Amino acid sequence: MKKLAITMIAASLGLSACVGQAPAPTPSTSGSGSSSPVSAHQWKSWATVDDYQKESGQTVPAFVDPASLKDKVASGALPAAADRIPKEAEVVAGPDGIGTSGGTMQGGPLGGSDLLYEYPFSYNADQKSTSPNIIKSFEVNATRTEYTMHLREGMKWSDGAPFTSDDWVNYFNNIALNKEYAPQGVSQFLTKGGSGSITKIDDLTFKYTFLDPYWNFPYVMSRMTPPFVPWHYMKDFNPASADPAKLKAELAASGLPNWQALWDAKLGNYADNPETPTVFRWVPTSLPTASVKVFVRNPYYWKVDPAGNQLPYIDSVQTGDASSDVLLVSAMAGKVDFATSGSLGGGTNYATLKDQESNGNFQIIPTEHSVDNFGCLTFNFGIKDEYLRKLFNDENFRVALSLGTDRQEINNILYNGLLTPSQWAPSDGPPYNGDAEIYKKYTEYDAAAANKMLDALGSKMVDGTRIRPDGAPLKITLFYNTGEGAQDSAKMGELIVAQWQKLGIPVVLKGMDMDTYGFATGETQGMFLSTLGLEGELPYTIGQNQTDWPVYQPWTDWALSGGTTGTPPPAAMQKAFELHNQFTSAPDEAAVGFENQILDIYAQNLWVVSLLKRPGVFPTANFDVASSRMGNMSNPMPKEPNYDSMESWFIKQ
Repeated sequence: MKKLAITMIAASLGLSACVGQAPAPTPSTSGSGSSSPVSAHQWKSWATVDDYQKESGQTVPAFVDPASLKDKVASGALPAAADRIPKEAEVVAGPDGIGTSGGTMQGGPLGGSDLLYEYPFSYNADQKSTSPNIIKSFEVNATRTEYTMHLREGMKWSDGAPFTSDDWVNYFNNIALNKEYAPQGVSQFLTKGGSGSITKIDDLTFKYTFLDPYWNFPYVMSRMTPPFVPWHYMKDFNPASADPAKLKAELAASGLPNWQALWDAKLGNYADNPETPTVFRWVPTSLPTASVKVFVRNPYYWKVDPAGNQLPYIDSVQTGDASSDVLLVSAMAGKVDFATSGSLGGGTNYATLKDQESNGNFQIIPTEHSVDNFGCLTFNFGIKDEYLRKLFNDENFRVALSLGTDRQEINNILYNGLLTPSQWAPSDGPPYNGDAEIYKKYTEYDAAAANKMLDALGSKMVDGTRIRPDGAPLKITLFYNTGEGAQDSAKMGELIVAQWQKLGIPVVLKGMDMDTYGFATGETQGMFLSTLGLEGELPYTIGQNQTDWPVYQPWTDWALSGGTTGTPPPAAMQKAFELHNQFTSAPDEAAVGFENQILDIYAQNLWVVSLLKRPGVFPTANFDVASSRMGNMSNPMPKEPNYDSMESWFIKQ
């Protein structure tokens, strides 16, 4: 499941869906959070044991095996902790202190990335700054064109194979630069001048070199799909390294169309193929089709607590796909150890949960969100219907739909009037000023003005229905998001259908999960509605090749290919792409200026019509639920739980 991400469109990053935080400070060159002040109930980490000992004055004892692994160690099936864990292990201190190893966490529906993913860099407990995580440390030259990365000596994959520079270099050269797999390259490695390059220095050191300054690269590395693979396992599925006859036989046996699909299936997103080695906290043991997915501890995980205990504390995690109603009942009974608000039905069930919290079975934990934009209406600018394509690309049509949508009615019915009518907007106040008048344009309901604009665009109202010049009704198909956390999309869609009837526009409402939504490639015939802002919004990702990019993917294809593929975007969007290139090359202070120029272009052109805005501090919707037996749960919790120190979570005995 694709999850919406926290967005920091500050000086370096748009983590995702809808919005902005304060500018992020320069990333630390070592230590995951060692330099960042955090609140009293947050985790803290140090890049290495030495870093921890120097700062704390305390000694980390000899590394300790979890109880669940001691029999394997005793039998010789597994090396002892001192031989499995790198001497330069990262040290993590949870907010409640030293936890207890063991137990199984019962989780709500958590996608593999939500539960498993960690990144080369990661956000510190403040969720604003970033530091090395999977890498140990880095150096960058004065022009920000060369980043030298250092790995931990002795770090291993979950099968015990060494984790080395080869895993990064081979991914870059044989996947990121492979024209069959990534025809336009991996956008996170592209700057204005083209693709970067990678150089292996030794087994634990490699260097990225870019053609232009890339100030944002550490933030990009805090977000992107892991830019490394277990090459010792994956090399048999890549034409650059596999035996041709064996690869051909493997492909034929799989029934997949090409080696690229085979590669993806074998890698399994690190969550779907139990055979794939990983460096993450837990390792999958079940197939993605299983009704209950089971993940077990990575015996070679590379983090410890200050007492030398290998992390994660929790031995295994089980997740299922229960409905929000079933999950809600289980959570209130304390039978679900962790669940996000989206999986529990969102804010509509907050009052019920709050009323039951005093029973002591669970706690509600607020999450740190940025501003959320609700009701994002996006358009298929390449729709095959010539007349609709002309309308969708006409700003006046988009303005008419905006004016003809009664935001306050939707707000009152679905959200008790607590949200604010707004177009897509960043956070309020400096430096992005999402409360400025430009973000309120065309949000005042005015059906008469909307109908007048629609008349001018060439359709005629006949017996309450607009008729196109070709004599057919002006019918639009509106797909709505059925994915996790978007429970209000159908209700919102129904209200829009009724409101647009007053404009004479018959709307066909169809549900579709964001994971299968095909409009980004021009396949879906119509528009798309999500009560949640879509993943990968500006400015950081506007030039990136994402299938769920919230405007129109063929425009991105055009930008990334230098105009050789895709569809030429309007001049204003071409300007936004150029500003994005300048943004990625700019230092923090200048980057904010480029961001604001991009935001202004979006606001002026209304490529996305948004309906409502919710502030980041909104406890009735932004929360997670944890059972009372869970320890080391940060408060507040990051919007995406894998950015918390999940390895330090434990089950109280």
